Amino acid sequence: MRRILSILFLLYSLQSLSQKPAATDVAIRVFDSRFQFVHTATGKPVDNMLWDEAEPFVNGFSRVLLDTAFSFVNMQGKLISPVVFENARNFSNKLAAVKKEGKWGFINESGKTVLDFNYDVVFDFEGTVTAVYRNRKWWLVNNKGTIHQPLDITVCYGFANGIAKIAKDDREGILYPDGKIIY
Repeated sequence: MRRILSILFLLYSLQSLSQKPAATDVAIRVFDSRFQFVHTATGKPVDNMLWDEAEPFVNGFSRVLLDTAFSFVNMQGKLISPVVFENARNFSNKLAAVKKEGKWGFINESGKTVLDFNYDVVFDFEGTVTAVYRNRKWWLVNNKGTIHQPLDITVCYGFANGIAKIAKDDREGILYPDGKIIY
């Protein structure tokens, strides 16, 4: 039994060691209490931008803050959209939830708006659909920016593992990505 456990531990350790984070062309360095992206090979700045905050790369992008506005920098150190968002969440399945003028929407990896800024509540895309809320109504939308269908529910808790926990009045249920609801 000890031998089997030792072999399993060794296999798990080798698998963990073989997984490396994606290589980036740039690194983040502190410069006068602000952050700047520099080329990893040369150590020279990518540009003259100095950020108030620059987070580690997640799914290929670093969320950055300048004054009170957010945006994203790609792994080459290039800004993908103007620095205009009041809030921003990391990319998930190639889309990022961003807030502008008090409403949430989604941008893609090139910074293009995929889902307009019309929503009070949005959940990150865990698959090809997510739930959004506006005008006291829940909607199921897809990752192409199309409204799939209205949802006759009171609350949605977002998708995880392919389903979303929902509630209507005093009943709890499950929402599936195809829009089917089971109570």
